[in-house]
Amino acid sequence: GNGVFADSVGNGSVLVVLGNATTSTGAFKSIYSINTTGGSGVIAEQSGAGNQTATVISTDPGNITVGNATNGSIGILAEVTGGGTGSVASVTMTGNLGGVISIQGNGTNNNFGIEAFSNGTATVTTNNGRTINIDPQGGATLAGVLVEGGVATATLGDSNTINIGSGNATTATVNAAGVAAVGPIATVNAGNGTSINVTGSTALSGILADAFAGNATVNIGNT
Repeated sequence: GNGVFADSVGNGSVLVVLGNATTSTGAFKSIYSINTTGGSGVIAEQSGAGNQTATVISTDPGNITVGNATNGSIGILAEVTGGGTGSVASVTMTGNLGGVISIQGNGTNNNFGIEAFSNGTATVTTNNGRTINIDPQGGATLAGVLVEGGVATATLGDSNTINIGSGNATTATVNAAGVAAVGPIATVNAGNGTSINVTGSTALSGILADAFAGNATVNIGNT
């Protein structure tokens, strides 16, 4: 099942905030950790009509693991499905460096580490030192970070590592990208020290900016 699921079908914003645990005196206790079997780690979904907002904020470098991932398992998803072109779906990760998102499938499909979807604006921003591991046994239609929107922007912090797929002949990885931004306008920004490893057989990309009406832009390293 899903680890965290926040959903609205009406006229209201959806917000999920992930942060570290502290003691009663405010001292650091532990990073957040979400573990689930099948399903997805964190979902913020807005399916009401018109212009809506779905947001996930991670203030600290926690960990998310989806074991025995099924088709369509996602580490973190912010999604607005109502169709408004003024809608915003965003995942923003800040705070200290580190944290791991792991989707552990075995030849499964449509699995993503982080996804934002909206007919309006869709953005994903990761913190420094973030690691994303997707389907080490292979699969089809996989991505470490996937952003789909009217204006789609993916921004990786410094020293992010993304590992996808397998060279196993029986579960070869196909149609996979480390980072993908798709929409009329698509931008990918990758920080210094970015490491992306996509292992498979067919239609593989480290970084993909796919625009079908405007500019497609890729920036690698701080500029």
